[in-house]
Amino acid sequence: MKRRELIKGAAMVASMPVTRLAAAEMADPPAAGGDRWRGLKAGVASYTLRKMPLEAAITAIKRVGLSYVSIKDFHLSLDSTTEQRKAVAAQFKAAGITPLSCGNVGMKNDAADIRRAFEYARDIGLPTIVCSPEPESMKILDAMVKEFDIKLAIHNHAPRTRSSPLRTTCGRRCSPTTSASACASTSATPRGPRWIRRRPSASAASGSTTAT
Repeated sequence: MKRRELIKGAAMVASMPVTRLAAAEMADPPAAGGDRWRGLKAGVASYTLRKMPLEAAITAIKRVGLSYVSIKDFHLSLDSTTEQRKAVAAQFKAAGITPLSCGNVGMKNDAADIRRAFEYARDIGLPTIVCSPEPESMKILDAMVKEFDIKLAIHNHAPRTRSSPLRTTCGRRCSPTTSASACASTSATPRGPRWIRRRPSASAASGSTTAT
């Protein structure tokens, strides 16, 4: 399925009443294997469920029929131990939910601070970190991406501010070899993702998305 077709289909689904949506699903059944998303890894950012404890958040994700999650530190602190991280990852997996990323994680221009985030993601078994790094930290991020083999998705929080990480970091300072891409939260700006400057990245081609 082409990206344009996917976006058009998502817009149509969002505007359909529940009864029409159910009828459409019956007329156009899921692809082979029962995948209604046809390969798109649609999931939930657990920030959306930040007022719920972990167990209730897992139940809520299962209730809406999604199988992927981006973990926010409300449900697993960045200061947690390796054992706690593995235990929370196991809870999600036992419920049929695969952790795909964590964040949004703020990152200072400090190697120890950035390493802590990468170790957190490594212990959970995540392929990607959604982050808001300081623009000057790109040299450290380059090194950490290569060391840990974990991708970065730079978040577009506060795009109108002077320190917007997506504008200043992704637009000007990303090494062409860094696995970093834009992570667009359409709720963070009325202009949506139109101003994003795309970079070549394995994470950009992974076909995954989380809803906030």
